[in-house]
Amino acid sequence: MFRGMLLLGLAGLCFGATYDPDAVLARLRARIADDLRHMPNYTCVESVRRGYFRPSVANAAASCDARGVRAGSLQPWSVDQLRLDVAVTPVREVYSWAGAREFEERELSEIVGGGPISTGEFAAFLSGIFGSRDVEILYGGEVEEAGRPLMKCA
Repeated sequence: MFRGMLLLGLAGLCFGATYDPDAVLARLRARIADDLRHMPNYTCVESVRRGYFRPSVANAAASCDARGVRAGSLQPWSVDQLRLDVAVTPVREVYSWAGAREFEERELSEIVGGGPISTGEFAAFLSGIFGSRDVEILYGGEVEEAGRPLMKCA
């Protein structure tokens, strides 16, 4: 079951003044699935420069918990740079070190071995929610935002 706030713009998804939430969701699923099928596969080289900071106060927290660390009390400590090949497909992103013979099947965090890193797997996120009938999206009513009618998922 999908949990979280999801607002669906009704423009272009609803035909006529009245609508059925199940029909709107079915049209949305079909539209996103079609968009994902037409998303190009591509590769690129990504350079990531990461900055590391440490507290400048003696009694700083020993974890990621920032309580007790005053604003502005973090000082630059180290910098590193990563160069990665990224292959983007409609299903997922895969990574390798730049110039490697093939892409890795491991997660990005396993490849780089730690430190701050994240991915941009938006296509996989959309596919996971809207491309599967196993995901239950519950209708949460209609809201208006900036003068536009929206459907809210519970």
